[in-house]
Amino acid sequence: MDDLTGSINNLETRITETKQKLATSEGDRSFLLKELARLQNEKATLVAQWNNLSSLRTQVAKLREEAAITQRLAWMHSGFTRRATRRAPNAFS
Repeated sequence: MDDLTGSINNLETRITETKQKLATSEGDRSFLLKELARLQNEKATLVAQWNNLSSLRTQVAKLREEAAITQRLAWMHSGFTRRATRRAPNAFS
């Protein structure tokens, strides 16, 4: 995700530079317009990938939490629970 964030920031900088060149009409205007469209499409693709990774991480965290809850419930039903507050029976009683 860090790589994607860096790429997105880099593209934003390049898009800003291309827009500035267009505003001052530096170079070939049609080339700059095509380059701007290409950079914006590339940025949109990277943003979509970043969003997919972000949502995937959220889903994985939720699944892990649900799995832990399911495991604890299974332990409770099987009678295998932590009994830290219970004292062990005294052999000398």
